[in-house]
Amino acid sequence: MPLQNPKCEVRTHGNRQLELKIWYPVRSPTRHCYDLNIFFFTPSYLQIDGRRYGVDSFLEDLRANTRLSTPTIPLSRVVDPTFELSPLTRINNMLDAIGSRDAFDQNRLLNELRTLVNVYRVELRSVRRLIRDGLNKATDPDAVVAMVRNQIDDSERLLAAMRETGRRFLDPHLPGYLRTAMEWTDESMSLTTEIERFKLYHVVSKRASLAEAAELLEPYLDRERAYRRKRRLASWVNPKDDMQNEELLYRESTLKKWSQSVMYMSRERSAEVAGVGHVLAGIAAAAAMSFAIVATLLAQRFFASYSVPWALLIVVSYIFKDRIKVILRGVLARLLPGLVIDDAGRLYDPASGKRAGKTRSDVRFRSAKELPRRITDVRNSYPRPFSSILPPENVIHYHRRIRLNGRLLQKSHSRLESVTEILRLKLDTWLEEMDTPENTLFYVSGKKIKSVTAARVYHVNMIVSLANGDNVSLRHYRLILTREGLRRIEPVGVKLDA
Repeated sequence: MPLQNPKCEVRTHGNRQLELKIWYPVRSPTRHCYDLNIFFFTPSYLQIDGRRYGVDSFLEDLRANTRLSTPTIPLSRVVDPTFELSPLTRINNMLDAIGSRDAFDQNRLLNELRTLVNVYRVELRSVRRLIRDGLNKATDPDAVVAMVRNQIDDSERLLAAMRETGRRFLDPHLPGYLRTAMEWTDESMSLTTEIERFKLYHVVSKRASLAEAAELLEPYLDRERAYRRKRRLASWVNPKDDMQNEELLYRESTLKKWSQSVMYMSRERSAEVAGVGHVLAGIAAAAAMSFAIVATLLAQRFFASYSVPWALLIVVSYIFKDRIKVILRGVLARLLPGLVIDDAGRLYDPASGKRAGKTRSDVRFRSAKELPRRITDVRNSYPRPFSSILPPENVIHYHRRIRLNGRLLQKSHSRLESVTEILRLKLDTWLEEMDTPENTLFYVSGKKIKSVTAARVYHVNMIVSLANGDNVSLRHYRLILTREGLRRIEPVGVKLDA
């Protein structure tokens, strides 16, 4: 089903980074505007505040990548020569045009090869995750076996069709780099097949009721490894050669970056940040300097020049001048929030090179009293006894707005349904003030004193708001941290859409 509204997934990226993956629909050929607001509620004793941490540190810890979402096409449709949206169909149609009067777009052919790799990887992964998630429910084993059988059949047909098409790249009219691209496509899809089949096997082999599914997969587990070995590629596991296994991992990463680079939108930092910052700083500086001048004139009027009182008043006025500049800039930022931008960028379509969107972000450190009522209601959606007399939490409010030109993107990418953003936040600074991650607890068992080790954890509440015009969704999560990193993420249970 096509994505109608933006959606967000929150997960760990290692134990030192928090990751948010957001999908923004761009199916309609119009201009789209989406707002992401994230509120972090941190305990006061961690000192994640504006003084110790600050806006600049937060932005340094945050990384954002924006890319076109991989098209969702079932494998059975990818091998269908009548399905125009299939990258394999488009590749063959472009190869048919070689030598004819029709223009042959070599870059488009290269992009379709990489898109084929991405579609294949996403489809295999989505089926595996569907089976894995379904095992936690009352899933019919026969249905799982059927899904595994269909995936094996579809992937085998697609690999055969792709390799048949690969023979056409021996045409002398094609440049060498396209033949190399076809070889990389073949190797990448072979590696993906092997990896996903092993992962799927590990999922189904844990259940006795799915023994038939495991038996279906077993003959295929080593097939692609043998294929790459026969082709004298280094990308196969060799238990006797650590260097080759190292090369395999490096090669896998290289092929993945090569294929996914067709989807990434390049970003250029906007001068809008500096311009607005200079205006606000200029207003604050002008007011502060005016205060200093007035103070100097008053000193000359009421005290003798170069006297001690005269000198003290001028020194004090200059001290206050600097503070006034900082305070006034903060006041202006609060009164005119729409003008305050901490980061802004322009997004460019990877196919056309044209500007297809822009982003702008701002970070504010707030108190709970400054937050919208709806956010505080979500934060307090479960009992918090004595919260009014405990030290108040520090709140980081991160706001990001993304605008996308759906018409331009649809013109270059007819299969495109959404744009994906991945935000990663490093948490190293957040962990610095935490205590020892493990503590020993004692208890009595019978007549003996025994001990058990327990983790000392810290809770950071996070509320994510995604808005598409008047359509707003809210999600509440709890981050469980220790000094060693992020242990897990728990949904608190609030899931509101309006």
